[in-house]
Amino acid sequence: QLYSRRWHMAAALLLAVTSVSLLRPRLPQRVSVPLRGRVQMLARPSAAFESYRTVGVVCTSCRARLFGYKKKNGLKSSLIKLYIERICADPLRIISDAPPERRAELGSKWHCPTCKSAFARTALIHGKPALKLAGGKVSMVKK
Repeated sequence: QLYSRRWHMAAALLLAVTSVSLLRPRLPQRVSVPLRGRVQMLARPSAAFESYRTVGVVCTSCRARLFGYKKKNGLKSSLIKLYIERICADPLRIISDAPPERRAELGSKWHCPTCKSAFARTALIHGKPALKLAGGKVSMVKK
């Protein structure tokens, strides 16, 4: 009798745990975004980058501050790409004033608004929209 009571309690606990996990809403692993007349599947955005260090991205020719960017390891490594979701400040309104179709168009060039030099192009990296930076056109500074 003691054995059957323990078994029933374990079964009830297992049923409660599985029913809670079945009722919990799940987020989709991929998000669909229209791109050039077709649907492009992108990775689900994560909010883990809020704890990353903020660095400033400046144009090397005119020293204008282009972006504030949440970089994973701060100033330790070079800046190759900027994920759009990690850009936290846009003082010159480069990204925010651009039309959405230009942001989604792959290979489109991005220019510094003050000196008009091309510093990046749009790319999809690991399923996320990003700015692929041209070598030597931008540099990082502390926040």
